[in-house]
Amino acid sequence: MLRPPFHAVPDKTLRSPDGKVVAKLRHSGSAPWEEAYAVLLLDELPFGARRFGWRAIWSPCSRYFAISEWRHAGETFGPDAQLVLIDVVRRRECIIERAEGGFIDPVFINDGVLKYSMITQTMAERIVGYRKIEDLSFWRTVSESQSSEVPKPIVRSSSL
Repeated sequence: MLRPPFHAVPDKTLRSPDGKVVAKLRHSGSAPWEEAYAVLLLDELPFGARRFGWRAIWSPCSRYFAISEWRHAGETFGPDAQLVLIDVVRRRECIIERAEGGFIDPVFINDGVLKYSMITQTMAERIVGYRKIEDLSFWRTVSESQSSEVPKPIVRSSSL
């Protein structure tokens, strides 16, 4: 069965709270289940062809940018996604957590804590997680390739 052509997804621009840095998401493709993904352009950092979701947030101090990254797009359920926190000042990134066959999105950054929401592959469980930024230890220089390091979550609550 042929699908109708996808409508163009407009670029999304997210300016940091201090107005000094702009993050741009540009449509770069769609998964078999019709969810679009994007490439990230952020302060001349080298993300290459890595694929990102459309939900992203800035910290109030404009230092941190959190975004969902797709490790790959599954054929039926969803992407294998990971939540990436980018330290724009020190030009480094940290993988917060992974959602195998599901979605993970940042909710807010406040008082040094990142809150995020994760939906599992079967859509049966929604997990809300919290990470203290000062406790993160798997930082690496921003790269065009994905990281394999994933720290354990500090605090989680479950609800749906």
